[in-house]
Amino acid sequence: MKISLHLDSDEIKQLTHTYQKSFLHCQPDRFEMIRTVIDGVNKSTPHSISEVDPNGDGWLAWIEGESYIFAKIYAEWCATHQTGHKIFILWDTSEDHSGWVVWSPQESEA
Repeated sequence: MKISLHLDSDEIKQLTHTYQKSFLHCQPDRFEMIRTVIDGVNKSTPHSISEVDPNGDGWLAWIEGESYIFAKIYAEWCATHQTGHKIFILWDTSEDHSGWVVWSPQESEA
């Protein structure tokens, strides 16, 4: 099924509540990889979280609410604005911060 949405940057911002530099390389066991969103990339998906961002060069966006669809929309938006890069939808397993997180290789705060 394909759904077409036209969202501007202000609307995309409403999907996140926290945005910061990646620390996946420091806490790889905290996150679970759920899905890879790719726009124009034909490379294999990393086999573990530690392969996603080994140097802490990317960015993390925590998604508002508990719905996967919000993470998917945000990740797809990032993919269309960062053509040629993989975007990862993760689950934060921390008790204090559990929820959907989107990792992107470039700063993509809406």
